[in-house]
Amino acid sequence: MSEDAAEVLRRNRELLQAQRDSQESERLLEKLPQGHGSGLNADMVDGMHASEILAKAPGKRGGGGATGGGTPGPQGPQGEVGPVGPQGEQGAQGIQGAQGIQGETGPQGAKGDKGDTGSQGQQGIQGEQGIQGQTGATGAKGDKGDKGDTGDAGPNTVTTSTTTNLTGLLKGDGAHVGVSSSTEADVADAITKKHAKNADTDLESTFEATFEKVANKDAASGYAGLSAGSKLATSQMPTATIKTTLTLADASDPLTTGTDKAPTLLSPGTLTITKVKLVVKTAPVGAAIIVDVNKGGTTIFTNQAHRPQIAAGATTGETSTIDVSGLVEDDKLTFDIDQVGSSTPGSKITVEVVTSQAVAFS
Repeated sequence: MSEDAAEVLRRNRELLQAQRDSQESERLLEKLPQGHGSGLNADMVDGMHASEILAKAPGKRGGGGATGGGTPGPQGPQGEVGPVGPQGEQGAQGIQGAQGIQGETGPQGAKGDKGDTGSQGQQGIQGEQGIQGQTGATGAKGDKGDKGDTGDAGPNTVTTSTTTNLTGLLKGDGAHVGVSSSTEADVADAITKKHAKNADTDLESTFEATFEKVANKDAASGYAGLSAGSKLATSQMPTATIKTTLTLADASDPLTTGTDKAPTLLSPGTLTITKVKLVVKTAPVGAAIIVDVNKGGTTIFTNQAHRPQIAAGATTGETSTIDVSGLVEDDKLTFDIDQVGSSTPGSKITVEVVTSQAVAFS
C-alpha cells in the first residue's frame, strides 16, 4: 500500500472516530438539563452552530465504494471526556471446587505406660452405736434342788426338874430330847412312841428326837406342813420380783412432734409398769420434751400432768406415776412426742418402760 493511501486510511479512521464521539456527545446532551435556566445553548455545541458542525463533518463511507475524491476538512477539536459510566454488576460466584480426597489414616501410636496407683482414701467416720436391744423374756423355772443334808443335833433341852426322872430312860451321853412340856408323863410317852416307830428295843442306845407342837403348823414362826404329795403348799413358797425393761426409740435428728413415733412393741407377759425413763442424744433448748406412752392406742397417763419430760438443757427425764400400769401378754406399746424444744428440738430419743413381775417358787 502506498504512503498516500495509508495516510488517507488513517484520516478516515480519525474522522470515523470523531463522528462516533460526536454521536456520543449528542446522547449525553440529551441526558443533561436543557431549557431556560439550564446554562446550555440549544443552538450551539462547543461554540459552533449546527451548520458549522455539519460543514466540517466528513461524508459517510459507502459500503465498499471507492474513496471520495474531495479533500477532507480539518479535524474538529476533540470533545471533552464524558462522565464515567456506572459500575457494572458483579459477576456470579464461581462454582466451588470438588472436595479433595481424604488422606490415608496414619499408623496407631505406641501404647502409653501405666499410670501410678493413686493414694488410698481416708477412712470413713465410724457410725454411731446402735440402740440397746430389748430385755429378753424371763427364763423357764429351774429344776427342784436336791434334799439338803440332815442338820446336827441340837443342844440338850431337857429341864432340870425332869432330868432325875429320865435317868433310867436315857443311858447314852449323846441323847438329845427336845420337849415343850416339863411333865414326866409327856416326856416318857414321847420317847416311848419314838422308839416304837423306829423299832428300837435298846432304850439305852443313843437316839435323836425333835418335837414341835401341832398348833405351830403353818403358823407364823412355826413350821410348814406338807401336802399329800409331800410338797409345800403354794402359800408357803417364797416369792421374788423380776424387773424387765421394754425399749422404744426414735432416731430422728432433729426430733419432731407426732404420734406412733417408733415400731410397735409387744408385752412379753403379765407385767406391771413401775417407771418410764427418757434419754436423748441432743438436749432440747427453749422448752421441754414431753412424751406420752400408749397401751393399745390409749395413753397410760390418764392425768396428762404425769407424762415424762426432759427439761430444757437436760438429756434425761423420768416418771414413776403411772395411771394405767397393768400389762398382759401381747399388749401393744407405742409412744407419741407431744412437745420438743422450741429453738433446738433435741435428737434421737429412747423411751424405757420399766416393769416388774412377781415370781413364786414351787
